[in-house]
Amino acid sequence: MASETDQVVDHWLPNVELIMQANQQLQQARIAMMNHMLSSLEDDMLKQENAVLLNWSNFFLSMTNYSKTISTDEDRQLYEAAMQSADQYYDMNYRILNLSKENKETAKLLYREDVSKFEAIGSDLAKIVEYNQHMATETGRSSQRIYDKGSLLNMIIV
Repeated sequence: MASETDQVVDHWLPNVELIMQANQQLQQARIAMMNHMLSSLEDDMLKQENAVLLNWSNFFLSMTNYSKTISTDEDRQLYEAAMQSADQYYDMNYRILNLSKENKETAKLLYREDVSKFEAIGSDLAKIVEYNQHMATETGRSSQRIYDKGSLLNMIIV
């Protein structure tokens, strides 16, 4: 029973936290991207560009840390789908960032188009969170069943 509890506390719930951090970093990168496109001063654009790149770097770090905890094939498939979506979204962000330096209006049009890529990675991350929450719940139920059987055995023996 203790190992199941440890698994919930040490594995499934921290995984949810890692994915939530990754999602927050994507949100921050998107905000910085919009601020970059709205900026007209070179210093402001540089500051926002650095924020975009820092948040992407932190996103990939969170996802790398998450990848080290993958313990099932289903989890691996969800992770790989999320990373594929992230790569596509990152490529689009990089194009928008570079375009925004020269042609704000075209960058804004492209930014609107990349909403689907942003939503795709968000959806993939949500699936990973749901999976980890499901596994935490199932592990908790397994722990409860073990406890119940142990309690019944104790009553029979006494």
